Amino acid sequence: MCQSQIKSKLELTCRAGEMFYGKNKFLIWWHGLGDFLSGVSTDTKANGSVELIVRNVTVRYDMNEDKKNWRGKKLATELERLFCLENANSVRIEIIGGGSFEGSDIKSQLLLKDICPIVKRLIDHFGDRFKIDKGCGGFGLCPMRCFWPLKKYWDAPDDSIREKVNTGTASFEEHMRVQVEAWLSEGSPSEISLCSDKFPAALWQTHEPFLEDTEWLLQQLHGIVQEADSTEWEMLL
Repeated sequence: MCQSQIKSKLELTCRAGEMFYGKNKFLIWWHGLGDFLSGVSTDTKANGSVELIVRNVTVRYDMNEDKKNWRGKKLATELERLFCLENANSVRIEIIGGGSFEGSDIKSQLLLKDICPIVKRLIDHFGDRFKIDKGCGGFGLCPMRCFWPLKKYWDAPDDSIREKVNTGTASFEEHMRVQVEAWLSEGSPSEISLCSDKFPAALWQTHEPFLEDTEWLLQQLHGIVQEADSTEWEMLL
């Protein structure tokens, strides 16, 4: 094969890659993001950079994968790869796998806490091009039937919202805006929000690194619920 034929073949391959990655929408499992961006299955790496071609990508995370090993920190590490999508028009994170729709259950709260800093950076980087949603009705890599937008939780609260939180009149979204602000600014103490509409806010604070021992944490939380008056406390676990 002569040089001109080789060059023509490479140009055709690059154009095909640009059409495929640039014109389609991609739904990817979080743990497959690295392989997708490296183009290992299509040999795109040799013919063009996938991260510079992709325009629309959704990363899906299933909380059902987390039986005992909480993977929020691993998810946060994988999401760092999204910053290489320099020409993306839409970058989205979908969280599925149970829990309350708006993310008030303890498992969702722990996940949101772990990914809170990286989500803030992605919002700052991509702006309106970035979304993060909690979904229901989706399984595998099928589209979700419905979803709840979580991005608004990263909107900075004003003094009026903080006052409503202090007086117990804030909505769940307003509580989450205050909670996310606390997560972003906190130091060594670990703080977990257990929120629901009837249980506006409860903060568990400790200086012990107990998040590494999930079983112990859940046992303590269940103990709190059992001791509380069921007419005054409501918690989704």
